[in-house]
Amino acid sequence: MSYVLTAMQGQGTGRLLVYSPDASPASASPPTSNRDSSKESLSSSTGGTARVLVDGLYFANGVALARDESYVLVAETSSKRVWKVFLKGEKAGTKSVLIDSLPGYPDGISRVVADTTSPDSVDAFWIAIIVGDSPILKAVYKGGKNARWLASWLLQVIPPPVKPFGMVMKVSGDGEVLQVYKDPKGKIISGISGVQEVDNKLWMGHLTGNYVSYLEL
Repeated sequence: MSYVLTAMQGQGTGRLLVYSPDASPASASPPTSNRDSSKESLSSSTGGTARVLVDGLYFANGVALARDESYVLVAETSSKRVWKVFLKGEKAGTKSVLIDSLPGYPDGISRVVADTTSPDSVDAFWIAIIVGDSPILKAVYKGGKNARWLASWLLQVIPPPVKPFGMVMKVSGDGEVLQVYKDPKGKIISGISGVQEVDNKLWMGHLTGNYVSYLEL
């Protein structure tokens, strides 16, 4: 239930961390933030360093790395968007919106394993939409701090006002929507929290379900 409370509170406390096994904080790209997070590092007993790459995210969630490691995607669940964070090149240390105004709240992200021998092969990613767009959730977010606090308290004693919904979508590394599979009423599949394409099958995990589903592609 803590994840529901985090979403309802509507606070930008989410962070994306990068772990460098043998590097110091100064060797990595600067954080993409409105404030200085360069000192927010944590050294491990093995000599590596974990550092804040992006902060200020509203419910940071799924992460997927590009094939050439030039950028990484991170889902911002409460804002219904996915960010593209650049790791290499002139844009290193900056971020831009990959896709916004999604028809629901994104959770897990995975990269499609492409044919690396093909010169035309490009990155593509699957995004799991765990909950569909909800008028109730919209009202809570727009209602301000007091409305979110009240909703967070109520959710401790009543079930979340969320209808069953199932959806996954495939997007390119530039944010173009390539494919969508949807069960709008969640009759067969709902609450998809993770998605992975393997051998022409789309495997899907569920946050509250005790099963794994797959779809033949």
